[in-house]
Amino acid sequence: MRYLVTLALLILGWSQASYAAHITIVPAKTDEDYAIVSIMVISLVDQDSTTFAGITEGVRKAIVFVSGPGGRVGPAIRIGRLIRERGFQRPHPSFRPAARRREAAI
Repeated sequence: MRYLVTLALLILGWSQASYAAHITIVPAKTDEDYAIVSIMVISLVDQDSTTFAGITEGVRKAIVFVSGPGGRVGPAIRIGRLIRERGFQRPHPSFRPAARRREAAI
């Protein structure tokens, strides 16, 4: 019985494992252009805010796209503060990529 309980806890713990977000940047081509930062979230974890800070270090202007279900609140707040402090932009809430506009029209 102990073996089954231990196995069940291991399986449940594994299924709750968190995965770091995939954070990428497309650098700006000129000083007038914006860099594009993409945060593809599986589940935000603590090191994601540090990764975001490192990737965007020295970037003057950027548009930050975030996609995914979320994750831990702490890293999300830290990333949000970094976006605000660095003066980065977020797309307008009505922005939807072309594929999503087509899906909504169907």
